[in-house]
Amino acid sequence: MNIPPEFREHLGAEWLDGRLERVGYPGKARYIAFWWEPIGDELAYADSDGNAAAGTLDHRPWIEHVVQAIDVRCDLGSSDDLGADVLIWSRSDGRVFIAPRGEGLAFLGRQVD
Repeated sequence: MNIPPEFREHLGAEWLDGRLERVGYPGKARYIAFWWEPIGDELAYADSDGNAAAGTLDHRPWIEHVVQAIDVRCDLGSSDDLGADVLIWSRSDGRVFIAPRGEGLAFLGRQVD
């Protein structure tokens, strides 16, 4: 499935791709959405295999490298707010996108078999 046109691609994703590996995502899905979850104050994900979790990932690479490297304006959440966007990582080609939360999670849902 093609990435929707409203998703904004992060340039320089090859550098970011390695940092995303370090958060410890446990699955094998092609697409993964990440955001900061205020309930529990932790990094959360949902993937295109239908999995979702919070609190199981290493938040340090996210805080120290990923969020600071994003080159497009976005709101990936905070300790006080869920945020309007999610970061979508395409593991197959290393591309990284910022998507509006609703559209990003719906995109993942369309990938589930």
